[in-house]
Amino acid sequence: MDRIAQGNSPSARTLFLLFALCFLPITAITCHAQTYNVLYNFSLAAGSIPEGQIASDKAGNIYGVTVEGGANNFGAVYELSPPSAPGGNWTEAVLYSFDNTSANGSYPEGGITTDKLGNLYGTTTQGGGTPCRCGTVFELKPPAVAGGAWRFRTLHHFEGAPTDGSDPQSPLTVDSSGNVYGTTYTGGLYNNSSQLLGGVAFKLSPAGSGWTEIILRNFGGTGSFRPYARRERQLLRHQPGGRLRRLRQRLRTESAFRRRHGMDRKTSLQLPGIRPWGG
Repeated sequence: MDRIAQGNSPSARTLFLLFALCFLPITAITCHAQTYNVLYNFSLAAGSIPEGQIASDKAGNIYGVTVEGGANNFGAVYELSPPSAPGGNWTEAVLYSFDNTSANGSYPEGGITTDKLGNLYGTTTQGGGTPCRCGTVFELKPPAVAGGAWRFRTLHHFEGAPTDGSDPQSPLTVDSSGNVYGTTYTGGLYNNSSQLLGGVAFKLSPAGSGWTEIILRNFGGTGSFRPYARRERQLLRHQPGGRLRRLRQRLRTESAFRRRHGMDRKTSLQLPGIRPWGG
């Protein structure tokens, strides 16, 4: 069963909520008609197959990624700017095009996260400067002067199992201190593709001119399976002390389900909130 049918997507949850509010006998709530507008139609040169979460700034600009397209057809980071007058067209600018030859990664999927300074953060699922080309975490800084180019740099090159993660498909989280958190779909200490085991939760911290990585969790050991939540359910949160709250909740949900149904830990599960794939 796909995720929409399971009600795990924002669209499914929204439809369910509208149904509940409009048709249940609640007299204090009035439902209003909703409108849908296409802001922009993507093309190959401007990026194609938009994936992951989008972010916005105070000026109303929208930022995101496309898995393919861009100048090299290996994905792009884009900016959509609102029209200057009501009813006008949104305009797109490609802030960065990925390629398959440099160490900067390719095929971004997790979307964009912003910090309080307006910097953009994201991941690529492939490429990078390690032999396994296991993906990257990147940052884009706003132009130093109006109309200038965004400044791209790679914060981390994933090295793969057993010491690091690989194939990050995460919408990252940035805390107030500038630390970056996310997950990878594979890699880590317990990586085993045949049993859907593996993946890590990681933390990146600024250290001088570079960044250092700490592995917070290796998935696939006792009590956990591969991270597998979609990008709209981010694993880590901004609130102090809450960064691993959702991870612990998922592990408790999985363990309780297995005990209730007499399942061992090798049996594959596809429960909402288990195996966070992208958050």
